[in-house]
This record gives sequence, structure tokens and C-alpha cells, in this order.
Amino acid sequence: MVSANPGPPKPEGLSRRAFLMAVAAALMPSCSRSGTDNGSGYRVWGGNGFRDGLFVRPRAICANQGEVFVIDMTGRVQVFTEAGEFLRCWTLPESENGTPTGLTFGRNGNLLIPDTHYSRILEYTRNGEFVSTWGSYGTDQPGTVTKRPAAADADRVSPGRSPSGPMAGGDGTTMLPNAGNGIRNTAPRSGDESGAAVDGRLPENHSDRRDDVRFVYPTGIAQSPDGLLYVSEYGMGAEQVRVFDATRRPVHQWGNHGQAPGQFNRAMALAFDDTAGVFVADTANHRVQRFDPDGKLLAVIGTPGTAPGQLKFPHGLAIAPDGTVLVVEYGTHRVSQFSVDGNFIACHGGPGREPGRFNGPRGISVSAGGTAFVADTDNHRVQRFDYRAAGSHDQAAGTRSQ
Repeated sequence: MVSANPGPPKPEGLSRRAFLMAVAAALMPSCSRSGTDNGSGYRVWGGNGFRDGLFVRPRAICANQGEVFVIDMTGRVQVFTEAGEFLRCWTLPESENGTPTGLTFGRNGNLLIPDTHYSRILEYTRNGEFVSTWGSYGTDQPGTVTKRPAAADADRVSPGRSPSGPMAGGDGTTMLPNAGNGIRNTAPRSGDESGAAVDGRLPENHSDRRDDVRFVYPTGIAQSPDGLLYVSEYGMGAEQVRVFDATRRPVHQWGNHGQAPGQFNRAMALAFDDTAGVFVADTANHRVQRFDPDGKLLAVIGTPGTAPGQLKFPHGLAIAPDGTVLVVEYGTHRVSQFSVDGNFIACHGGPGREPGRFNGPRGISVSAGGTAFVADTDNHRVQRFDYRAAGSHDQAAGTRSQ
């Protein structure tokens, strides 16, 4: 049954930007229900809203050790079982300018989040405890300006507005996640004496600057088999992939703006296969590029278009345990499946609201068991499916512009 949601009141601490987006979305009809399955093999959870288990345009997703981590436009990191059961939640320190477009786990077991519109990388434990942050706004290109511009692109708003904070209780306390059971406890608003963060916020005595590491808009992050960190990035003078060692010291980088092979136009995500091949979602060039760890171009996957095997605004990608490359396309509301060599295998989905259909999806992750999880962004939900069984070349017509 389709019902109109009048929209919830604004929770304390939510950014004005995220609240206005949520209210607009809430006024649209919604048919998502947690855990629904129409027999297609797709399992759906979420729906539009601020409560635990609901989303406002989820866009970053990562499956790890039986849990699924999702970041939506309110700046919340929500954690679920692979069946969609809500476990816990915390809030990122700021989200007024925009929210992260990707996340992954490092080899140390911590969650790494490219905080795209704040030009830094955030690191948390899987239970939401703050570990570190590194990076500041700017580029390493000679002659470039390192002052952060206001409203630099369509995803940004004026940074003069106050940033969002964590969800707060009426008694002056801040809500914290309790690891593993989804129950929030209370704690003082500021960081404690140990320097730990409270509900995802940076402690008062913390500095997030490191002068030798600057980003414009970092979008994706992945760790190579030998421990190096690879970060995709876009922005003026920063259409590239950056590589850092375990101490976060820059090692090398490659790429620049353009349409030629090896160049980028909004590199929005990256991932490794088991041979250390680096796959980059070159979003506005409508393709995926595969490199060796040193940046040598090995293959270009996809051509611009909407036919099966073509790509339109690929926003996210994931490499399955069997080497399959899964690409989520914002422009065609589907997931396209390729071999590691770039041969087209199948596409999944198409535009719509029912299970098995997508609306502007932006993120994808694959579990160790081979289950795919999609951030079905404009349907305000997550969809889970077995990509090995659900493929279809019969996609309903419908595309969109970014």
C-alpha cells in the first residue's frame, strides 16, 4: 500500500540541509518496508525517516564481518545485520556541507570514511569510537589556492551555517551507541579526558590538520594487499588517485582531469581485486578504469550509454570474492556486472520502487559470502540480493541525468 508520510519533526542536532531534504522526501509516496521481499530474491529494509533503521538518501555502504554499515544524508552511520536488523548508530561530526560518498574497513579492523565535503579521512572503530582524522583542504599543485570555497559545487551549501552535531537528549547529554545491542547510553557532550570522541564528534583537544596531506573532495578509499591506502579524489587540480603509506605519508599519485584513458572526471569510488588491480569509478566519463598498483592503465570497462554493458554515471563499485565487478549506476537505476577483464555479464534492476528496482542508487558492497548490498539512495532504503542468481538483461527503460 502506498501512503503519504507527513514527515517527522526535526531531531535536535540534525543539520538544516539534511532536515529540509528529508522533509521534501517524506512528502513523496513511499512503499518501502523493512525486510520486504516480493519473491524476486531481493530483500529490502529502510524507508524515509529519522528513526533508527530508516534513512534520508543513503549513499555510502559497506558490508564487513556479518554487519552492514550505511551513511545517509543526515550524517548518521547506522549498522545492521546482513538481514537488515538495526544494531547501533552514531553521528559524524559535521554534515552541513555534505556527507561522505564512501567507506571501507582497513586491515586494522577500523572503519575509514572519506569525509568528502570536509576534505579529510575519518577513522572509527566498528562500534563508533573515534580513532583519528587526517587531511585538510587544499592541493599540492603549484600556484593553487588552498582556501576552501563556499558552495563549490551543487552538493555544497554555504559553510557559514552552524554544523550539525550528534543527537542530543533533553537533559543536556549526548546519545552514544552501546556496542552490539543498539541501545544508546548518555555521556557528557564534550570529549573525555582520554581524548575519545563522543558520538562521532571530534574531541575538543583534537586537531584535524596535517599540513603535508591535503584533499579537495576525497570520495573513495581502499587498502591494498600490501597495506597502502588509495584515495580517489575530485575537484579543481585534484582529479586523481592518491597513495599513502601506513603512516599516512604520501607515496605517489596519478591522474588529472580529462576524458582520455587514464584521466578522470569525478572519480567517485575505488576498489581492489585479489591481484592488487585498482578499479576506479570514473563517474562523469561513464566508465570504470582498471590500473595496476603503480597507476599503469590496464583496461577501460564500459562506454557511455544506457544499453546493457554500457554505463551512465557509475557512482559505486565493488569486487566480489569470485572477482566479479559490480557497478552501481545512478543514471540508469541499475547494477551492471562485469568480469575482471571487463566483459559484460548481466545487469540487475532498473527504475522503480518495488523490490529489485532502484531509484538513483549510489553505493554498493559485497559480503565475503557473495551477497550484494545496494544503497538505493532516492528510495531511502537498502536492498540485498544474490548477484549470481538475479541477473537480467531485461531492464525497464528509464534514465536520469546527474
